[in-house]
Amino acid sequence: ILQVNHSAADGDNGIMIVNETGEDPGLGDAALLGGIGFDSADGDVPSSVLEASCFIAAYSAELHGPGDKGGDLTFGCSLIDENENVTSTEHMRILDSGRVGIGTTIPDGALEVARDGANTQMIISSYDDSNSYYPYLILRKADGTEADPDLVHDNDILGVIAFKGS
Repeated sequence: ILQVNHSAADGDNGIMIVNETGEDPGLGDAALLGGIGFDSADGDVPSSVLEASCFIAAYSAELHGPGDKGGDLTFGCSLIDENENVTSTEHMRILDSGRVGIGTTIPDGALEVARDGANTQMIISSYDDSNSYYPYLILRKADGTEADPDLVHDNDILGVIAFKGS
């Protein structure tokens, strides 16, 4: 059991994993900052967190230096019947911009779900005998900001569902 006690004060508020590569020339773009791997003792212990049965890893999103520390966060798992000492498959990435990719490392929008060679399905399910809860999709638009939304104007486009081919 690992327990970390802290006071939530600056310098005493959690666990830090720091890549010690240094500032000259600095940590390059897409360099592994660190991670956490989850595995079992059923064979070889993975030599990298990226080879664990499941992992959470962080990468630099730019050349790191005193004024630059952008990063991406990734989540991955090994596939069924995958051998030891094989890099597990990345399934989700959160970019420094806040974009989230599931099945892609370079999402084009706030959320992109992609899958090569198979059906890509997004499923929203609800289970309730009382018929009080049901799945639904909302496309919402307001002028102004999230903190101070304002009425939309006449003829504003409120939402779009588009079907596009490549």
